[in-house]
Order: sequence, then structure tokens, then C-alpha cells
Amino acid sequence: MQKKLLAVAVAGVLAAPGVALAQSSVTISGVFKASLEWVSIGSRSAASNGMNNTATRLADDSSRIIFNVTEDLGGGLSAIGQLDIRFRYDEQGQPTSGAATSVNVGGSIGAGNTFVGLKSSSWGQLTFGRNDLHYFNTESTITTKAASLRMDSISLLAYIDGSSVATASRTQNVTRWLSPNWGGFTMIAAYSTNGAGNDNDMSSLMRRGSAWNLNPNFQASNFQVGYSYWNQKSDGVSATTAAVPAGFAINQTTGSIAATPAVAAVTATSGQNQRGDRLYGSFKWSGFQIGLAWDKSQLTNLTQNSAGVSTNLKVANRNAWSIPASYTMGNHNFYAHYTVADDDKTSSGTAGTRAAITNGTVCGPAIGACGTGAKMWALAYVYDLSKRTSMGISWSKINNENGAAYNHFTSTSLGDSSSAVVAGEDPRILAATIRHAF
Repeated sequence: MQKKLLAVAVAGVLAAPGVALAQSSVTISGVFKASLEWVSIGSRSAASNGMNNTATRLADDSSRIIFNVTEDLGGGLSAIGQLDIRFRYDEQGQPTSGAATSVNVGGSIGAGNTFVGLKSSSWGQLTFGRNDLHYFNTESTITTKAASLRMDSISLLAYIDGSSVATASRTQNVTRWLSPNWGGFTMIAAYSTNGAGNDNDMSSLMRRGSAWNLNPNFQASNFQVGYSYWNQKSDGVSATTAAVPAGFAINQTTGSIAATPAVAAVTATSGQNQRGDRLYGSFKWSGFQIGLAWDKSQLTNLTQNSAGVSTNLKVANRNAWSIPASYTMGNHNFYAHYTVADDDKTSSGTAGTRAAITNGTVCGPAIGACGTGAKMWALAYVYDLSKRTSMGISWSKINNENGAAYNHFTSTSLGDSSSAVVAGEDPRILAATIRHAF
């Protein structure tokens, strides 16, 4: 009742005349969530000598306010819209001079899942905007209440060779179809004109970027199983061109001579192709849930020389898996997961490419000589103060092999950029968290 009254009050303030909003339903929801974290980094490398190994910080956990708008168009059809505003409690990363620090983090209106579209009882939803796609299918529920967002198994599952798969955040420029629920089966089919940033089709000499996601899922009362397919190529690939000096040219029609400007050389740029496959499922009984997620991700760099010859170079290919578990007993919630990223199967490049100095030792001569896998452990206990408010404590550790630099999810974007790790370092976090949903 209070939500509806608040929505009506906000709608009355934001709209003029008020009659225009009388035909739409506006609801407001959201989450306030923050953690006090103790961070440490073990096995510090030579590159980090002299730096502190520990830190205490206040970190936001993706707090948000969400406005949902629905208008009944009749015949089972509705117009829908969502504005997902992300904000932060801590000073770290707050926008300066009114500028947002990142389009996918705090500080920008509409930084969350924000879209507009149509919803039908017979054919589902069709929306246009920004959406979480692919990366979040982990089966872990450790961060759903008052455990730090840094504890998520996305930390390993959604990263490869230092790159995030499906941005490990909202995908931009998305046209998304969500099917109706057909007896427990649903399907997401999404297309992005450029999932990695702004569209740059007309500034590219070579190709236009795009991304696809297909995500069938079946859910019953006590289990679910699903598969997510991700395919992305970035905009802006260009070929190498030689410099052209200034000179003169004759107009073939008039016979006049005109000066021609110099044209600078263009250095070829490469575009990254991403391929991701994620299988996931979970089973529940008597307050207990156990799941399994398996991920295979690949990165390929596409380049083109001055003769227009394209080259595809596979630069990363790794498998990862996670076993999450949880148990709820009254107001008490217990969570854990064990997650492993296997070694990168691709050996390419030269020593040092993967920040490959560990405790003064260079991994080489090739990247393949460095271990590139990692293991992650996470534990959490959460107590429900009410249906909407909870407090908890959580702990996690990542053990990186000498050529790997995995870090906790959002540790630098929503936590503290100084907590970035280099290859071989092992980050740990202990967090006390409070969460209120409304």
C-alpha cells in the first residue's frame, strides 16, 4: 500500500498534467546494500613491492532504485518501461563535475537494466535498451541477500584472459525477446548492435560489431536447468594504410592544379570476438539447494592487413565450473561455493604479455609456460531481520596460478581501484553487509 502511495506521489510530481499518468501504473522498488570490507592480497609480486597488502573500505553492492511503468493497451497487450538507477554510498568512483564514471556502474541514470517495449500474454515481451545477458547464470544465490557482491562466482566464470565476457554487466543497444512461460520453459533471444559500447559502424574501415544471446531455461518447483549461448564481435576494426604526403593534383575536367593535403598513416586495430557457452542447473529440497554451472569461453582477435587479408588469432580458450550450495532454516541462511577456472588452452604471444612477473620470476618464453588457472572459495552467513532487511558476514579467497590475475567481482569498479591484482597474487575479502529491499 505504501509503495502505491509513493508511486502516485512521485508520478504526480514528475508529470504534468497529472491526467496523462492516470492511464499508466507506476511502481517503485529497489535495493539499498553496502558492505564494510577488509581486503588483503597474498603472494604479492615484485611489481607490487612497497605497496600495502591490506585495506579497509566501504563498498556499495549495486544499490538501485527502479521505476516500472505499465499501460494496459487491451487485448492482453501492455506497454512497459523500466528505469534502473544505480547509485553509490561510498566516495570511491563517484562522478566528478557531473560526469558518470562508467556507463555500467554507479553514477549514471539508467545505468542498470533500463528499457522500453511491449508485453503480451500470448507472445511474451519485446524490449529495447540495456539488459543483463548471459554472464549471470551461475546458480549461486550467495549475493541475493546480505552477502557482499564480491563473493559471486561470476568472479571466475565471467572472465577470461583479463577480459569480461558479455561485459560481466549490462549489455547495451539490446533488442530482447522473452517468451511466455510454456509449462516451465522460457526462452530469451537477444541481439545487440554493439554490446561493448557505442555504435561505431561508420567509423570502421572493416566491419560492424554485434552480439547475440540465446538462453533457453526450464524451471520446475524443485529444480531448473538451462543453457546460455553468447557470441559477440566488437566495432571499430581497421586495416593498416600507408601515409600519403602532401602534393598537387590536376583536375581532369578543368585542367586546374590544386594542392592535396597529407594523409597520416593508419595503424591496424584488432577487434575481439567472444564466444561463450554456459550450462547450469540446480536442485532444491527441504531448505537446501545445490547447483552446478559449467562455462566455456573463447576470445579471438580479428585483424586485417593493408591488402585486405583478414586473420583470426585465437588468444584465449578456457573452461570453468562452479558448485554452489545454500541452506535456509527460518531466519538463518548459509551459503557457499567452490569455483575453478582451468588453465587457458591457448598458448600465444611472448613472455610478459600476461603481466607475467610473479615474485620476481618471469613466466616464459610463452604464455603457456605460466599457469593461468584459479580457484575460489566463498562462505556466507545471513540473518533475516525481516522479509526485506538482512545482515550478514561473508568471506572469500581466490588463489591465482602464476600467470592468472582473477579478482573478486566488482572489486575495483564498486570497491576500490587500488585493490587490482597482478598475475600470481591472491586476493581475500571479509565483509559485513546490510541489505534493505523495498
